[in-house]
Amino acid sequence: MTTTFSVDLTQTNGQTVIRFIGELDITTVETAETQAHHALANGHTGPLIIDVSELTFCGSSGIQVLLNLEAAAAQRGRDVLLRNPSRALLLVIDALGLESYFHVEAETVRGCENERT
Repeated sequence: MTTTFSVDLTQTNGQTVIRFIGELDITTVETAETQAHHALANGHTGPLIIDVSELTFCGSSGIQVLLNLEAAAAQRGRDVLLRNPSRALLLVIDALGLESYFHVEAETVRGCENERT
């Protein structure tokens, strides 16, 4: 079985945006981590934005990548900001007790359109 995954790196208004597309699992984490660390090393400041709007699956190894990126960003004085996470991804992060490690860009959680707080 072949897993489809790609990473798109862009600079928008001086901010680094990494977009993970497809399935982030044990077969794709190396690509994700390599590309993301390249983006972190580019010298920009401010949050590292990880757009997960097109992430169709995130296994435990994918969660580990997100944690590794958070730690690497923190070493550089930067935060990780998740953009467009699915409700399912946030539930997994919460169930693992990892919600304090990530910031979620306001108004971008997918799958909660009909929920009110």
